[in-house]
Parts: sequence; structure tokens; C-alpha cells
Amino acid sequence: MLLETHVLQDDDPDLPGLLRAGFVVVGESWGARLRLASGREAAGHARLTSALRGARAAAVRILELDPVSADGDDIVALERQTSPDYPVTPATAHRAPDLDEVREWPRRSVRAFGARAEDGRLLAVSVGHESYENGERLGDHDFVSVARESRGQGIAKAVVAAWILALAAEGVRTFATGGAAQNSGSLGMVRALGFSIEERWLSLQRR
Repeated sequence: MLLETHVLQDDDPDLPGLLRAGFVVVGESWGARLRLASGREAAGHARLTSALRGARAAAVRILELDPVSADGDDIVALERQTSPDYPVTPATAHRAPDLDEVREWPRRSVRAFGARAEDGRLLAVSVGHESYENGERLGDHDFVSVARESRGQGIAKAVVAAWILALAAEGVRTFATGGAAQNSGSLGMVRALGFSIEERWLSLQRR
């Protein structure tokens, strides 16, 4: 049976009426923005480069991945391992891409940055694309995945920072991302990189 679902911001005027009508909140999510000032000496850039230094302390190598090479196979394998760990809400479901999709990323302006261990294993990947909003370039972050055994070491921050810095070097100043509220690790990571939570979304279904 298909459930009637509404996804709306927490300040939407329709929210009280839906709650009175018997809808309940079944998921919460957020949207965040990072706005970088120009100049590599700005505070935002310093925070991002600090995240990269943290990766070096964890003995991993941060680099841009080539999805049409063997990197693509490693991305798919990592996604298959980590996708069951993503929180699922009506607004934030994540599906692991297959190899054909990954190899199409360069044609769609999607870029991926990864963290490799000393033995070459791919431990993390950060994926995002560039788009336009109100005529201005926007870095839209899609997802970050980290191998289970490598979590809690700052590697997620490092690969996301690498993606941001690469786009910033090409003139992008505003970045967007989002996720499920119950994913406290992701929320803490984006805040540590300087993102501000600007939107909160509620998913409602009738009881």
C-alpha cells in the first residue's frame, strides 16, 4: 500500500493542519550552505585546509578520482559496502550507483575525491556536482561514504574539503549539502567544515 507522504519545511504554514489531520513526522532532514570569501587566507579556507592536514595525520592520501578508470570499480565497491548504513527517510534515501552510472559522472560535471590507504584501498569518497542557482555557480554536494573501519578519523571531512577546495579554486563560492537529521556524524562533519544549517524538512505520513 502506498502511503500519502508530505515533505515540507518545519515553518510551513500547512504543517499544523496536517498534524491535526492525523499525519505524523516519520523523518527529519536538513539543508546547509557554505559561503566562502575570496582569498586563500580567509577563515573558511583555513578550516578546509586544516581538514586535509587531519587526513595526513591518519596516514591516508587524498586525491581526485577518475571514475572511468579502475577508480570507478573501487567507488562502486565502497558504495555497495556502505549504502546499507545510510539513514532512510522519504526525503533522504540513498542508492548505491552502479558502474555505468559512475562512469557517466564526468559527462555530468560530477567530481569525486577519495581517500586511499597506504596499501591503495579506497577508504572514502566524496561526490558532488556543479550547477547554477540564480545565475551563480553552486557546488552541490551529493554524498560522502567512508568504509566502516575508517570512520571517526576525520577522513570524511578531508574528502569533502578536497572537493570544496577544488571547486573554490575554479571560482565557486557557494556550496550546498543536506542529509537526514538522525545522521549525527554527517551533521557534525558539515558544521565542522563551516556549513550553516539553513533549512529543516519534515516528512509526514498519515498514521
